[in-house]
Amino acid sequence: MCTLIEIFDAKQYENIITPINLDIKKVIYVGTKEVMTDGKIRDIHRFFDRINHKVSLEFYYVERDNEQSIENRLTQIVKNNPDAVFDATGGEDVILTSVGVISERFSVPVIRTDVKTKKHIPVHGKPVNIAPKSIPLGIFDLITLQGGQVISSDNIDSFTDEDVATLKSVFEVNSHNPEAFIAMCGAVSEFLSADGKTLLISKELFEKNATRSRRDIYPVFNLLTEKNLITKIDEDEKTVTYKTKSHIVSMCLKKSGNALEYYTAIAMAEINGLTDIKVGVQIEWESGKKYFETQNEIDVMAVSSSLPVFVSCKNGEVRKEALYELDSVSRALGGTYAKKILVCTYLSKNASSRERILERARDMGIEVIFNTHTKPFERFIYYLNRTTS
Repeated sequence: MCTLIEIFDAKQYENIITPINLDIKKVIYVGTKEVMTDGKIRDIHRFFDRINHKVSLEFYYVERDNEQSIENRLTQIVKNNPDAVFDATGGEDVILTSVGVISERFSVPVIRTDVKTKKHIPVHGKPVNIAPKSIPLGIFDLITLQGGQVISSDNIDSFTDEDVATLKSVFEVNSHNPEAFIAMCGAVSEFLSADGKTLLISKELFEKNATRSRRDIYPVFNLLTEKNLITKIDEDEKTVTYKTKSHIVSMCLKKSGNALEYYTAIAMAEINGLTDIKVGVQIEWESGKKYFETQNEIDVMAVSSSLPVFVSCKNGEVRKEALYELDSVSRALGGTYAKKILVCTYLSKNASSRERILERARDMGIEVIFNTHTKPFERFIYYLNRTTS
């Protein structure tokens, strides 16, 4: 096992990708105070504690743009660690320049890790005391690395085949008219029992809700009964009671966005290479001086090749603000290498507006899958696979 000298980078992912993919005994981080801040050091410690990676961590500062300071520090580290290997995966250019000088002077090997393939590439010399090692990362790990904390989330691990079939059936109802489905859920959600097993609907209040809605919700509601997703079990002059087929149905009726979010999650579960799929990920993160002062909810998250995948689901027409929100959150909580996907039903009914949104999404590195409600499930999987691979 070797001692890895890691040149600290502003992108946290580059600070850990080599250490977690090598069998090493110690990591020595070298950086400037401007980049290797107290907050980033704290997050590195929290990250390694979370993944239970028992490796010694040391942090050393150098003066920015001071060649002598950098070379003196690197020389000291190399002399104290004869098994040292430099990692040039990331870091400030001035420090990396000095790494080249010191590596030549003391015959210290230099390697670089390909972020996508995780392969170690010799840059200088022939490192003989390194061995590959792989530590799988989950969403909680990657959020921790970026200074965040997951406070709640859901997953589909416990879904049975019947649950999946029910969810697909609910989404078929949604696909009939997504905007009417949203309105219908708003009209009936207040009638759900606490356990979600029944709908005790006030006829008068339901009619008022339907009248206030800008959408015709009756055809969508009737589809629920036709597909036996809800079944009438009692009726009198003032009320009518329905039994919901399962918790899947009540979950989607309680919050209309759940239909698309969980539908996306079960589709992602069919893709090889996607792991740790979670829905409704509630995250607190640092913003400004206060720690954990900002909260965000990401509709669906997953991990692809140790990289976080952020998915925003919009069941209805999308405005450009959705792009800015997804881009901002993914950058703050996922870092530079995070994958960003917008899944929606209607992108925009106006062709020119739709093209502007797609162009802006391309500029932000956001993949867009729209008209989801018109695509067969297998086709939806195909598009998700293409955007996450």
